[in-house]
Amino acid sequence: FWPKGDKYEVNFHNDLMSGKGTYFWPTGDKYEGDWKDDKRNGKGIHYYPEGERYEGDWKDDKRNGKGVLYFLNGKRYEGEFVNSYIDGKGIMYFPDGTMSEGYWKGEPGNPSSILLVADNSSGISTKHEGNWKGSKKNGKDTYFDLNGEKYEGDFYNGQKNGQGILYYSNGEKAYEGDWKDNERNGTGIDYFSDGKKAYQGDWKDDKRNGKGIAYSSYGKNDFEGDWKDGKKNGKGTSYNFSGEKTYEGDWKDDKKNGKGTGYLSDGKKYYEGDWKGDQFDGKGTLYDLDKKKYEGDWKDGLYNGKGTAYFTKGEKYEGNWKNGEFNGKGIFYFLDGRRYEGEFVNGSIDGKGIIYSPDGTTISGDWKGDPWHDNGTKIYLRRYKAR
Repeated sequence: FWPKGDKYEVNFHNDLMSGKGTYFWPTGDKYEGDWKDDKRNGKGIHYYPEGERYEGDWKDDKRNGKGVLYFLNGKRYEGEFVNSYIDGKGIMYFPDGTMSEGYWKGEPGNPSSILLVADNSSGISTKHEGNWKGSKKNGKDTYFDLNGEKYEGDFYNGQKNGQGILYYSNGEKAYEGDWKDNERNGTGIDYFSDGKKAYQGDWKDDKRNGKGIAYSSYGKNDFEGDWKDGKKNGKGTSYNFSGEKTYEGDWKDDKKNGKGTGYLSDGKKYYEGDWKGDQFDGKGTLYDLDKKKYEGDWKDGLYNGKGTAYFTKGEKYEGNWKNGEFNGKGIFYFLDGRRYEGEFVNGSIDGKGIIYSPDGTTISGDWKGDPWHDNGTKIYLRRYKAR
């Protein structure tokens, strides 16, 4: 006993209380737990004379770290403490079975000062109704956050696990389906805030993963196929706002990549071949009214490399291309039966070449001109050799 009436059952080291022990105050307070240098340090339980109780971490004779504080009115706070004050992340449990989770501050001795200080927009602050096992939620539950969103469904170990429905603050469904550890996992339906479907299919790690259908805000199919990490990846078909097919083929990270076919609104294909980053890239064929317009090499959405173009009136070009224009060696077929074989620069005849006529005559030389102007009548020789 101390002269002032305190009672202790504590180990000493260098005349200071250290180790495990129990201390009684004349006021009715009692502490059981760890001591160091005459101060509560470590883990311990403090019983207050009015009936409140604290269990948790101590440092320098003050509540510091993680702990649980039991109030007289039946409330219970589990969370962080700093210098004996409630300060940090925590959960407040209420006698009616509800709870609020978030960032808290306040003086335990003055309950009216304890406030939930988390920004409501953070989504951290929450409220539960339902069955609990210890401090963990298990079974069916209704869960609210302070933004007004609600979850109804299965819980295990305090997290959304199993089947459940998440609601927007306006009461419309946000998601309905499978959950694992607070994330969408399994199969489920995602909704727009007006109640229309946004996505139906497979989920993993809270993202679209597997097979699924995405819908436009008009209620039509927007995409149907494979997903990975929330993006279109694999095989899939996209649709326009009217629900008509626009593309069918390979995807990577939400972009057309690989082999695929593009479609017009009337269902006719306009391109078939290789894609990269939503552009024609590689080998492919462009169509116009079911007829071939170009077949050959592409890069960045333009004719690049070797290819053949078919023109509306019947002209044809086959040869080298650069940035969508004739460049290099090529052959141009005129409507009157003539053809030019030779060099081109930026879409024009420019350089050495030979013009072959239907009657079998040829003219070889250095040419320049526009193959489109009056069926090639503006092509002239800078130097020539007749055969």
